[in-house]
Amino acid sequence: MATGILLFGNSGTGKSASIRNCEPGRWGIINVMGKPLPFKNNFKTIVCDDSETIISTIATAHSQSIVIDDAGYLISGY
Repeated sequence: MATGILLFGNSGTGKSASIRNCEPGRWGIINVMGKPLPFKNNFKTIVCDDSETIISTIATAHSQSIVIDDAGYLISGY
């Protein structure tokens, strides 16, 4: 069973930067906006803004945990 965690905050408050504390081999990232992370990294990253593709990617993922950065844009339909 998965546990969902949602981080909300103003732009520039370190939400994406907090990913640097995660272990790259255990975490995958779905990057909705295609923006680069604010640090050097070796994360498995997929750039996608289609919710159906994201759902199927999560269902077949090999990573133990997945971050959707920036889910707020995905939800709002920017």
